[in-house]
Amino acid sequence: MSSSPTPLIRGLLSGSSWVFLAEALAVPTGLITAGFLSRKLGTSDYGLLTLSGTMVAWVEWSVVSVLARASIKFVSETTDWRPVGTALVRWHLILGIAAAVMVWLAAAPLETMLDEPGLTRLMQLMALGIPIFTVAQAHRNILAGKGAYNGRAASVAGRWLVRLGLILVFVGVGLSTSGAALAVIGATLAELLICRCYINPSFFGPGAPMQKLWAFAVPLFIAGLSLRVFEKLDLLALKALGGTSEQAGWYAAAQNLAMLPSLISLSIGPVFLSMLGRELSQGNVEGARGLARDTLRAAVLTLPLPAIIAGSAPEITRLIFGPAFAPAATTLSLLIFGSSAMMLMTVTTCILTSVGRADLVLKLSLPLVPLATLGHYLLVPSLGPTGAAIVTTIAASLAVLSQFVVIQLYWGILPTPATFLRAVLAAALAGTLTALLPAPGPLLFLKLPAATLFALLALVLFGEFSTGELAAARSLIPARRIPFRH
Repeated sequence: MSSSPTPLIRGLLSGSSWVFLAEALAVPTGLITAGFLSRKLGTSDYGLLTLSGTMVAWVEWSVVSVLARASIKFVSETTDWRPVGTALVRWHLILGIAAAVMVWLAAAPLETMLDEPGLTRLMQLMALGIPIFTVAQAHRNILAGKGAYNGRAASVAGRWLVRLGLILVFVGVGLSTSGAALAVIGATLAELLICRCYINPSFFGPGAPMQKLWAFAVPLFIAGLSLRVFEKLDLLALKALGGTSEQAGWYAAAQNLAMLPSLISLSIGPVFLSMLGRELSQGNVEGARGLARDTLRAAVLTLPLPAIIAGSAPEITRLIFGPAFAPAATTLSLLIFGSSAMMLMTVTTCILTSVGRADLVLKLSLPLVPLATLGHYLLVPSLGPTGAAIVTTIAASLAVLSQFVVIQLYWGILPTPATFLRAVLAAALAGTLTALLPAPGPLLFLKLPAATLFALLALVLFGEFSTGELAAARSLIPARRIPFRH
Protein backbone atom coordinates (compact mmCIF):
# COMPACT_ATOMS: atom_id res chain seq x y z
CA MET A 1 0.00 0.00 0.00
CA SER A 2 1.47 3.34 -1.02
CA SER A 3 1.73 6.03 1.60
CA SER A 4 0.45 8.68 -0.81
CA PRO A 5 -0.33 9.00 -4.51
CA THR A 6 2.85 9.13 -6.61
CA PRO A 7 3.49 12.04 -9.00
CA LEU A 8 2.88 9.70 -11.93
CA ILE A 9 -0.47 8.49 -10.63
CA ARG A 10 -1.45 12.10 -9.99
CA GLY A 11 -0.44 12.86 -13.58
CA LEU A 12 -2.55 9.93 -14.78
CA LEU A 13 -5.55 11.17 -12.82
CA SER A 14 -5.06 14.69 -14.11
CA GLY A 15 -4.64 13.56 -17.71
CA SER A 16 -7.57 11.15 -17.69
CA SER A 17 -9.99 13.32 -15.68
CA TRP A 18 -10.98 15.55 -18.61
CA VAL A 19 -11.20 12.57 -20.93
CA PHE A 20 -13.39 10.76 -18.40
CA LEU A 21 -15.68 13.76 -17.98
CA ALA A 22 -16.03 13.94 -21.76
CA GLU A 23 -16.66 10.20 -22.08
CA ALA A 24 -19.06 10.42 -19.11
CA LEU A 25 -21.29 12.60 -21.26
CA ALA A 26 -22.22 9.28 -22.85
CA VAL A 27 -24.22 8.50 -19.70
CA PRO A 28 -26.69 11.41 -19.69
CA THR A 29 -26.74 11.81 -23.47
CA GLY A 30 -26.92 8.04 -23.95
CA LEU A 31 -29.73 7.64 -21.44
CA ILE A 32 -31.70 10.50 -22.98
CA THR A 33 -31.08 9.07 -26.44
CA ALA A 34 -31.98 5.52 -25.41
CA GLY A 35 -35.14 6.64 -23.63
CA PHE A 36 -36.16 8.81 -26.58
CA LEU A 37 -35.45 6.18 -29.22
CA SER A 38 -37.02 3.27 -27.30
CA ARG A 39 -40.24 5.22 -26.91
CA LYS A 40 -40.20 6.78 -30.38
CA LEU A 41 -39.27 3.62 -32.30
CA GLY A 42 -40.72 0.85 -30.15
CA THR A 43 -39.03 -2.41 -29.19
CA SER A 44 -38.80 -3.91 -32.71
CA ASP A 45 -37.32 -0.89 -34.51
CA TYR A 46 -35.13 -0.10 -31.52
CA GLY A 47 -33.85 -3.68 -31.60
CA LEU A 48 -33.23 -3.39 -35.38
CA LEU A 49 -31.36 -0.11 -34.94
CA THR A 50 -29.23 -1.52 -32.15
CA LEU A 51 -28.53 -4.75 -34.05
CA SER A 52 -27.39 -2.77 -37.10
CA GLY A 53 -25.37 -0.36 -34.99
CA THR A 54 -23.79 -3.23 -33.08
CA MET A 55 -22.54 -4.93 -36.23
CA VAL A 56 -21.26 -1.72 -37.83
CA ALA A 57 -19.65 -0.62 -34.57
CA TRP A 58 -17.96 -4.01 -34.31
CA VAL A 59 -16.44 -3.49 -37.76
CA GLU A 60 -15.41 0.09 -36.94
CA TRP A 61 -13.72 -0.78 -33.66
CA SER A 62 -12.12 -3.85 -35.20
CA VAL A 63 -10.56 -1.69 -37.90
CA VAL A 64 -9.25 0.98 -35.53
CA SER A 65 -7.94 -1.68 -33.17
CA VAL A 66 -5.46 -2.63 -35.92
CA LEU A 67 -3.27 0.34 -35.00
CA ALA A 68 -4.83 1.85 -31.85
CA ARG A 69 -2.45 0.78 -29.09
CA ALA A 70 0.55 0.67 -31.40
CA SER A 71 -0.24 4.23 -32.53
CA ILE A 72 -0.29 5.59 -28.99
CA LYS A 73 2.85 3.68 -28.05
CA PHE A 74 4.89 4.83 -31.05
CA VAL A 75 3.72 8.46 -30.94
CA SER A 76 4.52 8.65 -27.22
CA GLU A 77 8.06 7.36 -27.87
CA THR A 78 8.95 9.69 -30.77
CA THR A 79 10.22 13.26 -30.67
CA ASP A 80 8.54 14.24 -33.97
CA TRP A 81 5.00 12.91 -34.30
CA ARG A 82 4.20 14.36 -37.75
CA PRO A 83 5.69 11.65 -40.02
CA VAL A 84 4.06 8.97 -37.84
CA GLY A 85 0.80 10.94 -37.81
CA THR A 86 0.70 11.22 -41.59
CA ALA A 87 1.22 7.49 -42.00
CA LEU A 88 -1.45 6.75 -39.39
CA VAL A 89 -4.23 8.90 -40.85
CA ARG A 90 -3.48 7.61 -44.34
CA TRP A 91 -3.70 3.98 -43.31
CA HIS A 92 -6.82 4.60 -41.21
CA LEU A 93 -8.50 6.14 -44.25
CA ILE A 94 -7.55 3.17 -46.46
CA LEU A 95 -8.76 0.65 -43.89
CA GLY A 96 -11.96 2.62 -43.31
CA ILE A 97 -12.88 2.65 -47.00
CA ALA A 98 -12.20 -1.09 -47.27
CA ALA A 99 -14.37 -1.78 -44.21
CA ALA A 100 -17.22 0.36 -45.59
CA VAL A 101 -17.22 -1.63 -48.83
CA MET A 102 -17.22 -4.89 -46.85
CA VAL A 103 -20.19 -3.83 -44.72
CA TRP A 104 -22.10 -2.63 -47.79
CA LEU A 105 -21.66 -6.01 -49.50
CA ALA A 106 -22.38 -8.08 -46.40
CA ALA A 107 -25.59 -6.26 -45.41
CA ALA A 108 -28.00 -8.20 -47.66
CA PRO A 109 -26.70 -11.68 -46.72
CA LEU A 110 -26.91 -10.73 -43.06
CA GLU A 111 -30.52 -9.60 -43.48
CA THR A 112 -31.37 -12.98 -44.99
CA MET A 113 -29.48 -14.95 -42.33
CA LEU A 114 -31.01 -13.06 -39.40
CA ASP A 115 -34.45 -12.67 -41.03
CA GLU A 116 -34.56 -8.95 -40.25
CA PRO A 117 -36.28 -6.90 -42.98
CA GLY A 118 -34.78 -3.44 -43.26
CA LEU A 119 -31.34 -4.47 -42.03
CA THR A 120 -29.69 -4.02 -45.45
CA ARG A 121 -30.81 -0.42 -45.91
CA LEU A 122 -29.80 0.59 -42.40
CA MET A 123 -26.38 -1.09 -42.44
CA GLN A 124 -25.50 0.34 -45.84
CA LEU A 125 -26.40 3.81 -44.63
CA MET A 126 -24.27 3.40 -41.51
CA ALA A 127 -21.37 2.11 -43.63
CA LEU A 128 -20.96 5.58 -45.14
CA GLY A 129 -19.66 6.85 -41.81
CA ILE A 130 -16.98 4.20 -41.31
CA PRO A 131 -14.09 6.04 -43.07
CA ILE A 132 -14.92 9.20 -41.11
CA PHE A 133 -14.87 7.20 -37.89
CA THR A 134 -11.53 5.52 -38.56
CA VAL A 135 -9.79 8.80 -39.47
CA ALA A 136 -11.25 10.49 -36.37
CA GLN A 137 -9.89 7.67 -34.22
CA ALA A 138 -6.44 8.11 -35.79
CA HIS A 139 -6.50 11.75 -34.71
CA ARG A 140 -7.59 10.80 -31.20
CA ASN A 141 -4.75 8.28 -30.88
CA ILE A 142 -2.21 10.86 -32.00
CA LEU A 143 -3.58 13.33 -29.44
CA ALA A 144 -3.27 10.70 -26.70
CA GLY A 145 0.29 9.78 -27.73
CA LYS A 146 1.30 13.45 -27.70
CA GLY A 147 -0.23 13.92 -24.24
CA ALA A 148 -2.77 16.42 -25.64
CA TYR A 149 -5.56 15.05 -23.48
CA ASN A 150 -7.63 18.24 -23.54
CA GLY A 151 -7.98 17.98 -27.31
CA ARG A 152 -9.02 14.37 -27.06
CA ALA A 153 -11.59 15.28 -24.40
CA ALA A 154 -13.00 18.15 -26.47
CA SER A 155 -13.52 15.91 -29.50
CA VAL A 156 -15.26 13.25 -27.43
CA ALA A 157 -17.53 15.78 -25.73
CA GLY A 158 -18.41 17.30 -29.08
CA ARG A 159 -19.33 13.92 -30.51
CA TRP A 160 -21.71 13.02 -27.69
CA LEU A 161 -23.44 16.40 -27.63
CA VAL A 162 -23.83 16.63 -31.41
CA ARG A 163 -25.07 13.03 -31.53
CA LEU A 164 -27.79 13.76 -29.00
CA GLY A 165 -28.89 16.94 -30.72
CA LEU A 166 -29.01 15.40 -34.20
CA ILE A 167 -30.91 12.31 -33.02
CA LEU A 168 -33.54 14.44 -31.31
CA VAL A 169 -33.94 16.52 -34.47
CA PHE A 170 -33.75 13.83 -37.17
CA VAL A 171 -35.84 11.18 -35.42
CA GLY A 172 -38.16 13.83 -34.02
CA VAL A 173 -39.11 15.02 -37.51
CA GLY A 174 -39.96 11.47 -38.56
CA LEU A 175 -36.80 10.07 -40.15
CA SER A 176 -37.00 7.03 -37.81
CA THR A 177 -34.03 4.62 -37.85
CA SER A 178 -32.47 6.35 -40.88
CA GLY A 179 -32.45 9.61 -38.98
CA ALA A 180 -30.63 7.99 -36.06
CA ALA A 181 -28.00 6.58 -38.44
CA LEU A 182 -27.48 9.98 -40.10
CA ALA A 183 -27.15 11.59 -36.68
CA VAL A 184 -24.34 9.21 -35.70
CA ILE A 185 -22.48 9.98 -38.94
CA GLY A 186 -22.88 13.71 -38.36
CA ALA A 187 -21.56 13.40 -34.81
CA THR A 188 -18.49 11.49 -36.01
CA LEU A 189 -17.77 14.21 -38.58
CA ALA A 190 -18.02 16.83 -35.82
CA GLU A 191 -15.52 14.84 -33.74
CA LEU A 192 -13.04 14.75 -36.61
CA LEU A 193 -13.32 18.49 -37.22
CA ILE A 194 -12.71 19.23 -33.53
CA CYS A 195 -9.64 16.98 -33.53
CA ARG A 196 -8.19 18.87 -36.49
CA CYS A 197 -8.48 22.10 -34.54
CA TYR A 198 -5.77 20.68 -32.23
CA ILE A 199 -3.61 18.72 -34.67
CA ASN A 200 -3.56 18.81 -38.45
CA PRO A 201 -1.61 15.82 -39.79
CA SER A 202 -1.22 15.69 -43.55
CA PHE A 203 -2.94 12.97 -45.56
CA PHE A 204 -0.53 13.19 -48.49
CA GLY A 205 2.83 14.32 -47.09
CA PRO A 206 5.83 12.06 -46.41
CA GLY A 207 5.02 9.46 -43.77
CA ALA A 208 7.19 7.44 -41.43
CA PRO A 209 8.05 3.83 -42.36
CA MET A 210 5.41 1.50 -40.98
CA GLN A 211 7.29 -1.80 -40.92
CA LYS A 212 8.16 -1.69 -37.22
CA LEU A 213 4.72 -0.42 -36.26
CA TRP A 214 2.96 -3.10 -38.32
CA ALA A 215 5.12 -5.83 -36.75
CA PHE A 216 3.97 -4.68 -33.34
CA ALA A 217 0.41 -3.88 -34.40
CA VAL A 218 -0.53 -7.19 -36.04
CA PRO A 219 -0.69 -9.32 -32.86
CA LEU A 220 -2.45 -6.46 -31.07
CA PHE A 221 -4.92 -6.22 -33.94
CA ILE A 222 -5.71 -9.93 -33.84
CA ALA A 223 -6.15 -9.69 -30.09
CA GLY A 224 -8.31 -6.58 -30.46
CA LEU A 225 -10.38 -8.25 -33.16
CA SER A 226 -10.96 -11.19 -30.86
CA LEU A 227 -12.15 -8.84 -28.11
CA ARG A 228 -14.44 -6.93 -30.50
CA VAL A 229 -16.01 -10.20 -31.70
CA PHE A 230 -16.43 -11.30 -28.10
CA GLU A 231 -18.06 -8.03 -27.01
CA LYS A 232 -20.71 -8.23 -29.75
CA LEU A 233 -21.07 -11.98 -29.94
CA ASP A 234 -23.74 -12.26 -27.24
CA LEU A 235 -26.34 -10.11 -28.99
CA LEU A 236 -25.69 -11.78 -32.35
CA ALA A 237 -25.79 -15.25 -30.76
CA LEU A 238 -29.05 -14.42 -29.02
CA LYS A 239 -30.66 -13.47 -32.34
CA ALA A 240 -29.10 -16.31 -34.35
CA LEU A 241 -30.08 -18.97 -31.78
CA GLY A 242 -33.78 -18.16 -31.77
CA GLY A 243 -34.10 -14.89 -29.88
CA THR A 244 -36.88 -12.54 -30.92
CA SER A 245 -36.47 -8.90 -31.96
CA GLU A 246 -38.10 -7.97 -28.66
CA GLN A 247 -35.51 -9.94 -26.69
CA ALA A 248 -32.76 -8.33 -28.78
CA GLY A 249 -34.20 -4.94 -27.84
CA TRP A 250 -34.15 -5.84 -24.14
CA TYR A 251 -30.60 -7.13 -24.41
CA ALA A 252 -29.45 -4.07 -26.33
CA ALA A 253 -30.96 -1.83 -23.67
CA ALA A 254 -29.05 -3.70 -20.96
CA GLN A 255 -25.82 -3.39 -22.97
CA ASN A 256 -26.30 0.36 -23.23
CA LEU A 257 -26.81 0.65 -19.48
CA ALA A 258 -23.76 -1.52 -18.73
CA MET A 259 -21.45 1.07 -20.30
CA LEU A 260 -20.04 2.78 -17.18
CA PRO A 261 -16.91 0.58 -16.85
CA SER A 262 -16.25 1.02 -20.56
CA LEU A 263 -16.24 4.79 -20.04
CA ILE A 264 -13.49 4.35 -17.47
CA SER A 265 -11.57 2.21 -19.97
CA LEU A 266 -11.93 4.76 -22.75
CA SER A 267 -10.74 7.59 -20.53
CA ILE A 268 -7.87 5.97 -18.66
CA GLY A 269 -6.58 3.44 -21.24
CA PRO A 270 -5.00 5.80 -23.80
CA VAL A 271 -3.60 8.11 -21.10
CA PHE A 272 -2.19 5.17 -19.14
CA LEU A 273 -0.56 3.61 -22.20
CA SER A 274 0.90 6.94 -23.30
CA MET A 275 2.43 7.63 -19.86
CA LEU A 276 3.84 4.12 -19.55
CA GLY A 277 5.41 4.44 -23.00
CA ARG A 278 7.10 7.72 -22.15
CA GLU A 279 8.43 6.48 -18.81
CA LEU A 280 9.85 3.28 -20.27
CA SER A 281 11.36 5.08 -23.28
CA GLN A 282 13.17 7.36 -20.80
CA GLY A 283 14.48 4.38 -18.83
CA ASN A 284 12.31 5.01 -15.76
CA VAL A 285 11.32 1.37 -15.25
CA GLU A 286 10.60 1.70 -11.53
CA GLY A 287 8.38 4.72 -12.14
CA ALA A 288 6.45 2.79 -14.78
CA ARG A 289 6.07 -0.18 -12.41
CA GLY A 290 4.75 2.08 -9.67
CA LEU A 291 2.28 3.70 -12.05
CA ALA A 292 1.09 0.28 -13.25
CA ARG A 293 0.73 -1.04 -9.69
CA ASP A 294 -1.26 1.98 -8.50
CA THR A 295 -3.51 1.93 -11.56
CA LEU A 296 -4.29 -1.76 -11.14
CA ARG A 297 -5.16 -1.17 -7.51
CA ALA A 298 -7.47 1.72 -8.40
CA ALA A 299 -9.18 -0.42 -11.04
CA VAL A 300 -9.79 -3.25 -8.56
CA LEU A 301 -11.29 -0.78 -6.07
CA THR A 302 -14.02 0.12 -8.58
CA LEU A 303 -15.69 -3.28 -8.01
CA PRO A 304 -18.47 -1.77 -5.83
CA LEU A 305 -19.74 0.24 -8.83
CA PRO A 306 -21.06 -2.75 -10.85
CA ALA A 307 -22.53 -4.21 -7.66
CA ILE A 308 -24.46 -0.99 -7.05
CA ILE A 309 -25.79 -0.96 -10.60
CA ALA A 310 -26.74 -4.64 -10.37
CA GLY A 311 -28.63 -4.02 -7.14
CA SER A 312 -30.53 -1.13 -8.73
CA ALA A 313 -31.07 -2.78 -12.13
CA PRO A 314 -34.91 -3.05 -11.94
CA GLU A 315 -35.30 0.64 -11.06
CA ILE A 316 -32.75 1.75 -13.65
CA THR A 317 -34.36 -0.10 -16.56
CA ARG A 318 -37.88 1.05 -15.68
CA LEU A 319 -36.86 4.66 -15.23
CA ILE A 320 -34.79 4.92 -18.40
CA PHE A 321 -36.65 2.70 -20.85
CA GLY A 322 -40.11 2.31 -19.37
CA PRO A 323 -42.09 -0.76 -18.20
CA ALA A 324 -41.83 -2.47 -21.61
CA PHE A 325 -38.09 -3.00 -20.99
CA ALA A 326 -38.41 -4.37 -17.44
CA PRO A 327 -37.03 -7.82 -18.49
CA ALA A 328 -33.71 -6.11 -19.27
CA ALA A 329 -33.01 -5.76 -15.53
CA THR A 330 -31.79 -9.35 -15.09
CA THR A 331 -29.52 -9.04 -18.10
CA LEU A 332 -28.11 -5.73 -16.84
CA SER A 333 -27.35 -7.16 -13.40
CA LEU A 334 -25.11 -9.76 -15.08
CA LEU A 335 -23.60 -7.77 -17.95
CA ILE A 336 -22.38 -4.98 -15.69
CA PHE A 337 -19.91 -7.40 -14.08
CA GLY A 338 -18.70 -8.57 -17.48
CA SER A 339 -18.19 -4.95 -18.49
CA SER A 340 -16.21 -4.35 -15.30
CA ALA A 341 -13.98 -7.33 -16.11
CA MET A 342 -13.33 -5.88 -19.57
CA MET A 343 -12.32 -2.59 -17.94
CA LEU A 344 -9.77 -4.41 -15.79
CA MET A 345 -8.52 -6.16 -18.94
CA THR A 346 -7.89 -2.76 -20.55
CA VAL A 347 -5.44 -1.91 -17.77
CA THR A 348 -3.62 -5.23 -17.92
CA THR A 349 -3.43 -5.12 -21.73
CA CYS A 350 -1.90 -1.64 -21.60
CA ILE A 351 0.79 -2.93 -19.23
CA LEU A 352 1.69 -5.86 -21.46
CA THR A 353 1.66 -3.62 -24.54
CA SER A 354 3.94 -1.02 -22.98
CA VAL A 355 6.60 -3.61 -22.13
CA GLY A 356 6.55 -4.99 -25.67
CA ARG A 357 4.68 -8.23 -24.95
CA ALA A 358 2.07 -8.01 -27.68
CA ASP A 359 2.49 -11.76 -28.12
CA LEU A 360 1.12 -12.39 -24.61
CA VAL A 361 -1.85 -10.11 -25.28
CA LEU A 362 -2.62 -12.19 -28.36
CA LYS A 363 -2.25 -15.57 -26.65
CA LEU A 364 -4.50 -14.56 -23.76
CA SER A 365 -7.21 -13.06 -26.00
CA LEU A 366 -7.61 -15.78 -28.62
CA PRO A 367 -9.48 -18.33 -26.43
CA LEU A 368 -12.27 -15.83 -25.64
CA VAL A 369 -14.34 -16.23 -28.81
CA PRO A 370 -14.27 -20.08 -28.97
CA LEU A 371 -15.08 -20.28 -25.27
CA ALA A 372 -17.96 -17.79 -25.55
CA THR A 373 -19.30 -19.41 -28.73
CA LEU A 374 -19.51 -22.79 -27.02
CA GLY A 375 -21.15 -21.23 -23.98
CA HIS A 376 -23.76 -19.39 -26.06
CA TYR A 377 -24.53 -22.55 -28.01
CA LEU A 378 -25.14 -24.43 -24.76
CA LEU A 379 -27.04 -21.80 -22.75
CA VAL A 380 -28.81 -19.37 -25.08
CA PRO A 381 -31.41 -21.81 -26.51
CA SER A 382 -32.66 -22.65 -23.02
CA LEU A 383 -31.97 -19.46 -21.02
CA GLY A 384 -32.28 -16.81 -23.72
CA PRO A 385 -30.89 -13.34 -22.82
CA THR A 386 -29.93 -14.49 -19.33
CA GLY A 387 -27.81 -17.30 -20.76
CA ALA A 388 -26.03 -14.92 -23.14
CA ALA A 389 -25.24 -12.53 -20.27
CA ILE A 390 -23.97 -15.36 -18.05
CA VAL A 391 -21.60 -16.59 -20.77
CA THR A 392 -20.26 -13.10 -21.48
CA THR A 393 -19.63 -12.32 -17.82
CA ILE A 394 -17.94 -15.63 -16.99
CA ALA A 395 -15.73 -15.59 -20.09
CA ALA A 396 -14.63 -11.99 -19.48
CA SER A 397 -13.83 -12.79 -15.84
CA LEU A 398 -11.72 -15.81 -16.79
CA ALA A 399 -9.84 -13.73 -19.36
CA VAL A 400 -8.93 -10.97 -16.92
CA LEU A 401 -7.87 -13.53 -14.29
CA SER A 402 -5.47 -15.07 -16.80
CA GLN A 403 -3.95 -11.66 -17.49
CA PHE A 404 -3.62 -11.02 -13.76
CA VAL A 405 -1.59 -14.22 -13.45
CA VAL A 406 0.71 -13.19 -16.30
CA ILE A 407 1.16 -9.66 -14.91
CA GLN A 408 2.10 -11.07 -11.52
CA LEU A 409 4.60 -13.51 -13.03
CA TYR A 410 6.07 -10.92 -15.39
CA TRP A 411 6.21 -7.78 -13.22
CA GLY A 412 4.94 -8.77 -9.76
CA ILE A 413 2.74 -5.69 -9.33
CA LEU A 414 -0.71 -7.03 -8.50
CA PRO A 415 -2.61 -5.43 -5.60
CA THR A 416 -2.41 -7.32 -2.32
CA PRO A 417 -4.95 -10.05 -1.48
CA ALA A 418 -6.23 -7.73 1.26
CA THR A 419 -7.12 -5.10 -1.38
CA PHE A 420 -9.03 -7.69 -3.42
CA LEU A 421 -10.89 -8.85 -0.31
CA ARG A 422 -11.81 -5.33 0.79
CA ALA A 423 -13.07 -4.48 -2.70
CA VAL A 424 -15.24 -7.62 -2.81
CA LEU A 425 -16.65 -6.97 0.69
CA ALA A 426 -17.45 -3.35 -0.12
CA ALA A 427 -19.11 -4.47 -3.37
CA ALA A 428 -21.20 -7.09 -1.55
CA LEU A 429 -22.35 -4.60 1.08
CA ALA A 430 -23.15 -1.84 -1.41
CA GLY A 431 -24.93 -4.20 -3.80
CA THR A 432 -27.03 -5.72 -1.03
CA LEU A 433 -27.94 -2.30 0.31
CA THR A 434 -29.13 -1.03 -3.07
CA ALA A 435 -31.16 -4.19 -3.67
CA LEU A 436 -32.87 -4.03 -0.26
CA LEU A 437 -33.65 -0.30 -0.41
CA PRO A 438 -35.53 0.42 -3.65
CA ALA A 439 -35.77 4.02 -4.79
CA PRO A 440 -38.38 4.34 -7.53
CA GLY A 441 -38.41 7.20 -9.99
CA PRO A 442 -36.11 10.20 -9.66
CA LEU A 443 -35.08 9.10 -6.14
CA LEU A 444 -32.74 6.72 -7.93
CA PHE A 445 -30.45 9.65 -8.76
CA LEU A 446 -29.98 10.20 -5.02
CA LYS A 447 -29.65 6.52 -4.20
CA LEU A 448 -26.81 5.76 -6.64
CA PRO A 449 -24.37 8.44 -5.40
CA ALA A 450 -25.32 7.66 -1.80
CA ALA A 451 -24.52 3.98 -2.34
CA THR A 452 -21.22 4.92 -3.99
CA LEU A 453 -20.31 7.08 -0.99
CA PHE A 454 -21.25 4.19 1.30
CA ALA A 455 -18.90 1.86 -0.59
CA LEU A 456 -16.09 4.42 -0.38
CA LEU A 457 -16.60 4.83 3.37
CA ALA A 458 -16.60 1.04 3.73
CA LEU A 459 -13.19 0.89 2.04
CA VAL A 460 -11.92 3.60 4.40
CA LEU A 461 -13.23 1.74 7.47
CA PHE A 462 -11.70 -1.51 6.20
CA GLY A 463 -8.32 0.25 6.26
CA GLU A 464 -7.69 0.18 2.51
CA PHE A 465 -6.34 3.73 2.31
CA SER A 466 -3.19 4.88 4.07
CA THR A 467 -2.91 8.04 6.14
CA GLY A 468 -1.03 9.73 3.31
CA GLU A 469 -3.71 8.85 0.77
CA LEU A 470 -6.47 10.15 3.03
CA ALA A 471 -4.53 13.35 3.64
CA ALA A 472 -4.04 13.80 -0.11
CA ALA A 473 -7.77 13.29 -0.67
CA ARG A 474 -8.64 15.85 2.03
CA SER A 475 -6.31 18.36 0.40
CA LEU A 476 -8.51 18.28 -2.70
CA ILE A 477 -11.48 19.57 -0.69
CA PRO A 478 -11.48 23.39 -0.61
CA ALA A 479 -11.12 24.67 2.92
CA ARG A 480 -13.90 26.87 4.20
CA ARG A 481 -12.66 30.38 4.74
CA ILE A 482 -13.71 31.93 8.05
CA PRO A 483 -13.60 35.74 7.97
CA PHE A 484 -11.27 37.25 10.50
CA ARG A 485 -12.98 39.49 13.06
CA HIS A 486 -11.18 42.37 14.71
